[in-house]
Amino acid sequence: MILALGYFHCPKLCSVVRGDLFDALRRSGMIAGHDYSLAVLSIDSSETSADAAAAKANDLERYSAPGAAQYWRFLTGDHDAVQGVADAVGFHDRPNQQLKPFAHPVGVVFITPAGVVSNYLLGVGYQPEDVRLAVTRAALGDIAPSSSPVMLLCYDYDPTTGQYTLAVVKLLRWAAAITLAIVGGALYRAFRYERPRA
Repeated sequence: MILALGYFHCPKLCSVVRGDLFDALRRSGMIAGHDYSLAVLSIDSSETSADAAAAKANDLERYSAPGAAQYWRFLTGDHDAVQGVADAVGFHDRPNQQLKPFAHPVGVVFITPAGVVSNYLLGVGYQPEDVRLAVTRAALGDIAPSSSPVMLLCYDYDPTTGQYTLAVVKLLRWAAAITLAIVGGALYRAFRYERPRA
């Protein structure tokens, strides 16, 4: 199963994630209901089944794929039920009171037939071969090694500029500064302790 968590009225990256995933699925050669099942679950408990149906109709019009009409499920639920699913797959979100949208990770979850998380595709820009490999791994029950990647957060993205906000830029600058400090320290130690040749 492919699980995409987000929400249907998201003004940021949720529709981009769905679009990238659906385009990759359409080009992958896989058939929904035969090779995979897909659930798009809203993390916003105020969204209704009508919101889900409207989002599905819009996405199917843009990204129709074999079996999609029947096997792509767009779902809503009450807060506790949705939170239980999100917690189970490690998808930690929170409402952002200042910016209004939810702050949540950007990515897609792949789940084995036994209901265990197999692997993730994080960020955006999914390729058909990556999605196919992730689906195959999940179908075989393989569990990818755990890692601690730097995740993009949906609310850090500004769709009007197509860029990430200052928070992400600051994080990248700090990471670059730390990298430079480590490399500089290593070079200093290497040159300091280098013995002069006779």
